[in-house]
Amino acid sequence: MSPYYPGYALIVKLPTYSTGYPEKTQSFRNYYDIILTMKRCARGATNKMGHKQSHDMRYRRLSSLHTKPAATVFAVIFAAVFALIGGGLLLSSRAATPFASLEPELASLSGCASSLNDSTASGGKAVRFSQCSPSTDPDPAVWKLDLNEQFSGSSINNAVWNVTNWNDPASNNGAVWRADQVAVTGGNLEIRSNNTPFGTYNWRSGNIQSYSPTKYLTPGNYFRAEVRAKSPLPRGFWPAPLWLRPVRDGAVVTGEIDVYEGWAVQRPNYVVRSTLHGNYTDSPHKQMARQIPFSSLTDPDPQGWHTYVVEKTPGKTETWVDGKKIGSWTATDSNSVWPAGFYNTVYEVNGTRWALRATMQIGNPGAGENPDANNDWSPGATTMLIDYIKVWDYTAN
Repeated sequence: MSPYYPGYALIVKLPTYSTGYPEKTQSFRNYYDIILTMKRCARGATNKMGHKQSHDMRYRRLSSLHTKPAATVFAVIFAAVFALIGGGLLLSSRAATPFASLEPELASLSGCASSLNDSTASGGKAVRFSQCSPSTDPDPAVWKLDLNEQFSGSSINNAVWNVTNWNDPASNNGAVWRADQVAVTGGNLEIRSNNTPFGTYNWRSGNIQSYSPTKYLTPGNYFRAEVRAKSPLPRGFWPAPLWLRPVRDGAVVTGEIDVYEGWAVQRPNYVVRSTLHGNYTDSPHKQMARQIPFSSLTDPDPQGWHTYVVEKTPGKTETWVDGKKIGSWTATDSNSVWPAGFYNTVYEVNGTRWALRATMQIGNPGAGENPDANNDWSPGATTMLIDYIKVWDYTAN
């Protein structure tokens, strides 16, 4: 029993793996074990492509058990674990914390979505952690970490990012990207938006990118990129916390991978959409989108924290949100504007590397609508937060 959470123990149900091991259930009786197990969930058991298996974790009230004072050895272990997780949990002041308050803390630690449900088996409540995002520590036999941008400190990493500072909006955008709309604070990148006019334009927002001039590119054409972001969707907003452009011979070329774009105009039926593009000047424009509804996710809030992933491997591009697959693209795919085989002409070209972008756009024509007099322009309603962006090189044969 945890000395910090009297009356609760962690029940961890591990899934059956292809190795044939039977499903196991374990009960952990102190917070040290809870932390290690939650960190294991955050890392995740992975299959050969580095995708996390889901875990079912339940905190059950076990009133028949008795709490014992924490021993000296536990204090030593706890100090080590506390250092390991960066001092994120101030446990010494949490004696007899109500169970419900555990949920957001543990959800944050695990990196998994959670829900608080009735549990008749336990006679109390259960926290179910499921649909974890693909592991942020994927199989090292397949993926080698190349960029680990945690947005720490108080300023953006100028060795990786360019911050746009224009006097006019980009195409399809009604807001002007200004450098003072981008900041690093509290361990997050903030892309802020407001209705302070700039010249003849009504709104300001921000954009970062790793090219023009080139500062960071993926090591090659095959890679894995991941972003954890919180994207606001007030009327007229069009957030894109991670998208990529191909670069060859020092120049940006045809193609674009939108890992996730959100449109406020979709309300109330918000979707997670990923899109691959061809040449911008083609008529009709070649693009192919895949999408799933936010309502299908464990956390259906489109303005909540979500983890978006793209993996580009030989002959295929795939995207996920919170561990749920959005879609895939291959050479055989086609639609009315994207002929079969077109994928290879853009996405399977030798010598291609990829640059990163994160953007907030506002207003017509791209957003499909403009903000109106009812928009809430407070920072909490208009700021896109990015916790991290990571990139891995594909190293498998």
